[in-house]
Amino acid sequence: MSFNKEELLASQLSDALEILAKNEIKYKLIETKPPLKNREEINSKIKRVIRIKEKADHLEILWSFQYNR
Repeated sequence: MSFNKEELLASQLSDALEILAKNEIKYKLIETKPPLKNREEINSKIKRVIRIKEKADHLEILWSFQYNR
């Protein structure tokens, strides 16, 4: 890979996906659910990359809404 995957941590999900597409890197997205009762209120919030794991043929990206802003 021509980039440091740790640089994507805490970045906006859209920015991270743009970099992955530019570098033609396969990925799988996994959403983690925030501990909120009213989930609809956060759907307009920023999506952030939380964790990146390297798998044999792709990167596994765990993301969540940034709900503390």
